[in-house]
This record gives sequence, C-alpha cells and structure tokens, in this order.
Amino acid sequence: MDGGLIMMKMSNLVFIKHKELTDEMLQIICEIKTVAWNYSLIEQKKWILKNIEESDIHVLLKKNGVYAAYLNLININLLNSNNMLFNSLGIGNVCTRFEKKGYGSILIQGVNQYLLNDGKSGMLFCKKQLVNFYERNGYKIENEDEENIFFMSFNNDCDKFLYNGKPF
Repeated sequence: MDGGLIMMKMSNLVFIKHKELTDEMLQIICEIKTVAWNYSLIEQKKWILKNIEESDIHVLLKKNGVYAAYLNLININLLNSNNMLFNSLGIGNVCTRFEKKGYGSILIQGVNQYLLNDGKSGMLFCKKQLVNFYERNGYKIENEDEENIFFMSFNNDCDKFLYNGKPF
C-alpha cells in the first residue's frame, strides 16, 4: 500500500504505515491496547515506538464512528525447507475495545483478505485459549512451544519454515 491512511469500505479497516502514524492515532491505538493488556498508555506508546519499524502497518477497525479493534502487521522473513528466505507478515497485538461483538473476527478476516490480495502469508503467536478463534478465521497451527505458545499461519503453502526474529 502506497498511501498512509487507506480506508477499505467493505470492512471499515484503516491501514496506516508506522512512519505516517500521527500522535492522535497513536493515542487511539494505545487506548485500545490498554483494554486487552494491563499496561499504562505511556508503556504502550514506548513499546510501539521501540518495536514497530517505519514500514510496518497499524490496522484499525472503525465501527459506528469509533475505533473498536487494532492489530499490527510486521514485516518478517522466514526460511523455508530449501533454505530460501521469503517475506511474510507477522500479526501482533490483536485486541478489541469491546468484547463479544465479533470485531476481532472482522479485523482478522479483513487482514486475511489483504494478505491474499498481496500474495503474502500471515504468521502469529497465541496462547492455547485463542487457537480456536484463529482456526475459525482460517489459521492453522504450525507448532507449539514448551510454554504452550502456538505459532499459527494463514495463506502459507510451505511445509516447513523457520522464524528467528523479533517478537511481534
């Protein structure tokens, strides 16, 4: 996506490249994130500014005039079984301001369409209690670590791959 702020009319998704993020939008993102994770607005902001790269993308769902859900897309590289690197998008910080409204699914399904349109796979890490949610939204389990953290993918046709990068 070339522009900073792009509205997808069907799903009310807003995609913002990190380098074009305004202070106002950063504040909104931090407010949404504090609902899901018990960190202060200042801590949320520090994490975003430290961990999100200029080319990474913030995705927000706007419903009834309110930004209701958020996630970020991180550019990552994976190594396939032929030792070839391929680009993918890491999906992180999936959260909603309101529970049990279906906003998380709307957000993920919109991002899935974005991935399909862009010909990329999506990768994420989640806890066991979220596996069913992601499976219902088209993700498959790639592996589980010793701490019951699941690595899941969407639109991935590799049989094996390795990710050894920053957390998202």
